[in-house]
Amino acid sequence: GRMRQDISEMLAVPAPPMMGWEDVRHLIDEGHEVGAHTARHISVARLKTEAEISRELVESKAVLENRLGTTVRSFAYPFGDIPCGSAPIQSVLRRHYDYCYTGWRGFVRPGADPRLIARDAISLQDDLEFNIFLLRGGFDWRYRMRHSLARLKRHE
Repeated sequence: GRMRQDISEMLAVPAPPMMGWEDVRHLIDEGHEVGAHTARHISVARLKTEAEISRELVESKAVLENRLGTTVRSFAYPFGDIPCGSAPIQSVLRRHYDYCYTGWRGFVRPGADPRLIARDAISLQDDLEFNIFLLRGGFDWRYRMRHSLARLKRHE
């Protein structure tokens, strides 16, 4: 969409073509997993009615499963949008997905909620050295400190 065009113009290179269903099937055949991401790429926190929640979280999964002939077990929150902890949303996620990825940076501790998996994001807007720094654990100390502080607050 528009964002791809903006990035393409910023980098002064043509936007690569979008993947088709055959391309995605090829990735699955090569051992990759495909997860859902809502039907219209909207913030999960904005979903209010049962119909909206079902359409965005369940129908997107069903389309992928039907088109790809595989089980979709994971979900990634658009915009890394946490917290979106309304009971109806969390109920749907628990019924339909084994795990969900957030936009939180950091590491995942044993026993963590499988529907709140942290991950590091790589951005085309960040320079290569910064992305290498992230991938080598450059901010792990910060994540450990943040988690330790949160643990201390819970025990106060």
